[in-house]
Amino acid sequence: NYNKLPKMFMVNWFRKVGGKILWPGFSENLRVIKWCFDRCDKSDNDEQGALTTPIGYIPDYKDPKAFDTSNLFGGNFKHFDEYGLEKIFNVDSKEF
Repeated sequence: NYNKLPKMFMVNWFRKVGGKILWPGFSENLRVIKWCFDRCDKSDNDEQGALTTPIGYIPDYKDPKAFDTSNLFGGNFKHFDEYGLEKIFNVDSKEF
């Protein structure tokens, strides 16, 4: 039964641009894990809080209700900004 198949998620915590890891750090991983758990509670065709890509759904990172970006920019993460967030969630089908 298709509805009983497990949901699968892939995360690349170590995506780099110019030799620098984009994700701000281990302590921020819970943001992604929370989104994954929230997706498990949705039906397969429920796109709320997600963007459709060639590899499946990714967090709608521009919607703060869908993906928590509070306190992510500035402060301890001066090297991280909205551009970095866009690069993290960019899906280039040639990479897969």
